[in-house]
Amino acid sequence: MKKDYASQQDFEKAVLEAVKYGAVHAQLYFDAHAQDEETVRGSLVDFVSRLSSVRGLIFCKGEVLAVIKQPKPESEGAGDEFSSSAQVDVVADSFNTLLNVCTDFAPMAVEIIAPSKISLSAEEMQAVLLDASRAAQDKAEMLYKQFLKPEQYEMLSRTLKERIASGKKLLDDAKARRDAGEKK
Repeated sequence: MKKDYASQQDFEKAVLEAVKYGAVHAQLYFDAHAQDEETVRGSLVDFVSRLSSVRGLIFCKGEVLAVIKQPKPESEGAGDEFSSSAQVDVVADSFNTLLNVCTDFAPMAVEIIAPSKISLSAEEMQAVLLDASRAAQDKAEMLYKQFLKPEQYEMLSRTLKERIASGKKLLDDAKARRDAGEKK
């Protein structure tokens, strides 16, 4: 549940408390480029708004930095180009949520504010790695869909679904073996 804080001190106290329970406080930086200043600013405001609705973000507040006007390279024709950045303060309920935000939204920079170290259980590490794998597969699938013939894409899609099912079975089997070992 996202919440407004009465003061910076209240916010910092809430963040420290959340971090004790596995939350991660980070600063994310995103950029945008367009042909006019309002489009750049508007796209970043819209972007931060979409980011703030991500499940697992406890807090999300963004600031759009100054828009910079630059001449286009001669090879791209006459005119100017505008760019800006957004600095977004987030508190994610877990490292895994922050990883998902980074793989889904591709910030140009990430600064972890707290905690200074993190400890993950084997289950949490598996979840992090599987989410990273899912993100890579999603990006690859998007490219495959764009560049493969429909019948090639369909065949690849079936193979990927089989791979996912096999991976899930392997994890379930490994968990069952671990659980059986713990009961001895």
